[in-house]
Amino acid sequence: MKTFTSSLFALAATLSLVSAAPAAVAPQVAERGAPYVAVTLYGAAGASYTTNVYYGEEPTYTYNALSVSKVSYDYNLAYCSFYGIDEEIAPPVVANGGQVGPPQTIVSIYCECLE
Repeated sequence: MKTFTSSLFALAATLSLVSAAPAAVAPQVAERGAPYVAVTLYGAAGASYTTNVYYGEEPTYTYNALSVSKVSYDYNLAYCSFYGIDEEIAPPVVANGGQVGPPQTIVSIYCECLE
């Protein structure tokens, strides 16, 4: 019984030392921009919604039935392609106010980071 009690105290002392040890400090990581771009899609009668489109190999699905005729996002940050319910829609023309055509429900968006 004496050995068991001694072992128990030794184990408790070891655990208290481990829990008292300082946590490892994470190395500093250089700040980068967000891994996504915010895209706002506009329909008729002032209807709109905004979604974050993450950069990468997979498109971002919108899950919104709004018929979209115009989009806006930071054109200096990303290049985006819009996939409609009927077909792939041409990228918006910046000089034309971000108009896309023909107006239709956007199913998914794919963006590439330009930075």
